[in-house]
Amino acid sequence: MQKNENVDKPMANKVAQSSSSNKINQSPVHEAQDWDYIIHPHERLGSRIMVSAPPDVILNLNSKMNEAQTGLFGISCFGNFLDLNELHLQHQLIHKMLLMEVKQPKKDKMWFKISRKLIRFSIEEFCVITGVKCIGCDDLSKMKSGARFLEAKIFQSSEMHL
Repeated sequence: MQKNENVDKPMANKVAQSSSSNKINQSPVHEAQDWDYIIHPHERLGSRIMVSAPPDVILNLNSKMNEAQTGLFGISCFGNFLDLNELHLQHQLIHKMLLMEVKQPKKDKMWFKISRKLIRFSIEEFCVITGVKCIGCDDLSKMKSGARFLEAKIFQSSEMHL
């Protein structure tokens, strides 16, 4: 009667033998060059985007602000959001678009490669699509100063803080 050699060996030895005999490709993650996909098509993982419907943010905002606060908010760059209808997003489309993003040198723009064509998305396109007033100073250092002028102005009579 022949004895099976593997029966007497501990499980750790089996794992060590199998991992040493099977060479695993341990190449580094794709380092994107300018105008290459940030996530290379061969590195993408299959996934399914599942998102429940978000609460109606605009309705929530309108219900929390009084008339004066709504007026101040309305004249800000975010005022157009108060007129939006219920928003229906296609999360799968957004996910697919982000997979098509390419690396490029300018941080204030996003570029996508779709059907071998480069498509730009920057503040200009954002303004056209959303209707938001994108005017004024774009100095980001003012945003980092910690001053929250809009919050203080709109919610001065409220105990709510963002």
